[in-house]
Order: sequence, then structure tokens, then C-alpha cells
Amino acid sequence: MAPNLQLHRYLNLHDSEETHIFTFLLENPDDLYSIEVRSNQFRFGGLDWYIYTSRSSAEYISLYLRVVHLDKGVSATLKYAFSIINPQNAKATVRNESPPEGRTFSQKDEVFSWGWKEFARKDRVCQRHRGYIYDINKMEIQLEIKGIRIFYEEELTLPGIDPTNPFTVIECNQFTVGGFAWRLVVYPNGEDMENRGKILVRLQCATGRQLSRCRTRIYLNEVYQSEEFESIFPANEISETDRPARFDGRAGQRLFDSEVDIHLKIEFLQLSYMVEEFIPLSNPDTYPIFVLNEFEGIYL
Repeated sequence: MAPNLQLHRYLNLHDSEETHIFTFLLENPDDLYSIEVRSNQFRFGGLDWYIYTSRSSAEYISLYLRVVHLDKGVSATLKYAFSIINPQNAKATVRNESPPEGRTFSQKDEVFSWGWKEFARKDRVCQRHRGYIYDINKMEIQLEIKGIRIFYEEELTLPGIDPTNPFTVIECNQFTVGGFAWRLVVYPNGEDMENRGKILVRLQCATGRQLSRCRTRIYLNEVYQSEEFESIFPANEISETDRPARFDGRAGQRLFDSEVDIHLKIEFLQLSYMVEEFIPLSNPDTYPIFVLNEFEGIYL
């Protein structure tokens, strides 16, 4: 039979790095000599992922983690580890980890996969007497993911300031994180006389079917960073953060008669949404009830 790789269970450790352990069952690993196998998709950090093996080597099992899709400008950095479990001898489990700083999956750099071409020798883990295969044809593969950081970045040119219309607005490109559509809105010369001469940036939730809450930090030119902002965005309408990120001093200096190139980046520190619960009523003459439960995190 052909190999089959399916997600079996997952565990959230609820630690400081939001470590999640995903356990997959690989059936019929003997036939990995001739076929490439991928798992079903799973969601972590508001993004969809899957793991897969390639048939690039006759001697080794390869293991890779791949993100399904990233919008232009979006990147995700995380730490991860793969393990092929030996149920009979835990010390014989084969484990490889990413570097301590993690790996970055980036649409800009066209890097969607990270892993190991030569993760484990097949003559070691595919021999039944060595203890890695149980129930006749099953092998357990664990993926540990933690410390995910999601960024969006964009280069843009701020126009020279027109004295007759000093408070212009620039809307950046739309992107998706956590199932919500976002964009950065830039005020090159502030949005009023009080903030004139500063560069102001707001986060806008462009579309969202659920009430969402997020905590973010915005960077300008990779040097200057804002404070952390936590905002709530209502469902089914376009809304912006209550307060903008303000960049002044050297970061906010503007030449009123010339253009300025800047690099904007936003980091999503936390993202959650309000859960709707549908409660049907026994009386057919009454309407069902929708209850808003507490915010549920997307593990950023």
C-alpha cells in the first residue's frame, strides 16, 4: 500500500513560547523509496502548514515543514523540531532542531519550506526490529513549533508635502494574517496641526467577519520602533487603531519639497478573535441565540 501521512493529534503546552506539538502517523513507510508524501494541512499562528517527505534520496528519509501561502510582504519566523519516535526506546528517538534563532518563511525571498534532506537513514528507522515501526506499518513523527513571529513589510515613497494640502494619506497594500485582511495607513506629515511634521502610521482592519483583537508593534526603517498597541476591531466593517504610531525626531523629519523613501514593518505580537456560539431553542416560535464567548488566540 502507498504511504499515508496524517495528523493524529496536537498538544498546546501553554508555555511562554506557545509551544505546540503536532503528532503525525506515517503508514507504510517502507514505500518511501519511490513516492513523495505530504500530510493534511493544519493551522498554527494564523497560517496553514503541512509537512512532507521527498523522494530525493534512496538512503534517507527527508522531512520538511511548508507554509501553504504567504501574501506579498508577509513573513513568519519560528523555531521547530522534527522527531521520529521510537516507542520501545525513547533514547533512540531521532530528533533534529532548527537553529536557536529559528527559520524564516518569506514570500519576498520565495522561501516556503525548511527541513532536512537527510533526516534519518531508512535502513535504521524502517527496519521493524529497530522499534520505530509499530502496529505492523505505523511510524510516529512529531513536529514541535514555538516562538512564532509574523511580520508584514513594505517599501514606499512619501510624496513631498504640498503646503496647500499638508495632511495627505497613503494606504498601503492589503495583506492577510490570521484570516483577517489588513493594511497600513500612513500620514506623511501627521493628521492634524498637533502632529504636523511627524510620520503617523495606523493599522486598518479591512475585512473581518469576527470581532478581533490584536497587539502589534510598528518599525520604521528597521531602526525606530513604536510602543506596543493593543486594539479591538469590530466585525464586518473597516476600522483603524484608536491611536497611531508616531515617529518624530530624526525618524520623522521631512523635507517639504522632496520625496522620501521609507521602509515600514509591522509585527503581530498577539492576535485573537471573539467566538460566536449558536444556541438553538426548543420552542420553534422563538429565534435562536448567538452568544459571544471570550477571545480565542491564534497563537502568535
